[in-house]
Amino acid sequence: MEIDAMYIKDLEMALHYAVQSIKKEIKICEETSDKTQKEVLEGRLKKFEFLIKKLSKMQP
Repeated sequence: MEIDAMYIKDLEMALHYAVQSIKKEIKICEETSDKTQKEVLEGRLKKFEFLIKKLSKMQP
């Protein structure tokens, strides 16, 4: 499957915004001592960061 470079860039940018949002939510969880939600968010963060790395390798 081939993805247009423009769409890759857009998707990568969207993932960066998602990562920033998750990091903010993790800080809130740290302040409220919500460990369960923090663990879920950290798992999601790892997945998004992995996708960003994969997408950056796909760019020409």
